Amino acid sequence: MNNKQHLFKAIVTFITISLVLIGILVFILFYLKNKPDISYAKNTNVENIILIPFDKNSIDKLEIITKKNNYKRQILAEVSEELIKVGAKSVLLNYRFIDHKKGYEKEDKYFIDVVTKHKNIYLPMIFYNSKNLTASPKNKLIEKFSIQLEDQTNNQLTLTEFNSYQPILKELIIGSESIAMSNHDPVINNIFVYQGLLYKYNNNVYPHITLKMAIDNIAKVDNHSLNKLIINKHRQLLVGNKNIPIDKNAKLKIKWYGPSQTYKYIPIWKIYNSIEMIKYNNHPEIFLEKTFKDKVVIIGDTTNDIQNYRKTPVDDKLYTIEYLATIYNNLVNEY
Repeated sequence: MNNKQHLFKAIVTFITISLVLIGILVFILFYLKNKPDISYAKNTNVENIILIPFDKNSIDKLEIITKKNNYKRQILAEVSEELIKVGAKSVLLNYRFIDHKKGYEKEDKYFIDVVTKHKNIYLPMIFYNSKNLTASPKNKLIEKFSIQLEDQTNNQLTLTEFNSYQPILKELIIGSESIAMSNHDPVINNIFVYQGLLYKYNNNVYPHITLKMAIDNIAKVDNHSLNKLIINKHRQLLVGNKNIPIDKNAKLKIKWYGPSQTYKYIPIWKIYNSIEMIKYNNHPEIFLEKTFKDKVVIIGDTTNDIQNYRKTPVDDKLYTIEYLATIYNNLVNEY
């Protein structure tokens, strides 16, 4: 092999190695740019919240316990009322109750009566942007769920604004005081890193459901009502004695407590079964007052439906009920 061939081979080898190194560098830079910035919570106490999944196993078990096909709202109402009775601080039902169901008028009425009777049972609604504004709700019923906001940031705050919302049962909107928005905000590659706390609709400001629940519970501890929120010049949301840092769109950077199942899960069928056992003076599987007194409870589906989980930096499939628990815990325990 002559010198020219050696030189050519060396040049080819150099170019090949250079391209490989450039490819590796590009991959590393792309990964670092798109890698979610994970922030972990300082206060790792998660015992203040209990999650109640309404899963497939619960549906099967409840049919055995009650010997009939169960109407979900009836079960949710009975469980929620019992949890409030034994001293649960709050109950969030992560469902949107949009329509009445034919043939279940009695059960619907019972559900509405329970929810509207208790101020600490929370229900979600969602905002969205519609191209067909003629089909958007025109009534002003939801204005009562808006909050007063004092912006001290010198107009540096820009809330996410919507032009429509998906209404739930009118009887719930009229009778309940604890309905709030449950919009969620993926930021990077559909991974949930930030959560909006405040939204704008029809020139009014509305809190996310976790913020609404946090405001109410902080007010109870401080023994006074929080009729107005303030965002100070440092872009901190003031809730009671808490200074919660937010970005220019009133979004909270989420601090994580761990992957799925970090919180305590108790399937809804076990709670319902315990309620039934107590009715007949039998020994319950779960002592409800001991378990739920002073706890925040979040109830929701945990099937594989995409609406029931969120892709997060700590878990690709974090159930929505646990995602909501994380946001709430951030608000009441991190600041």
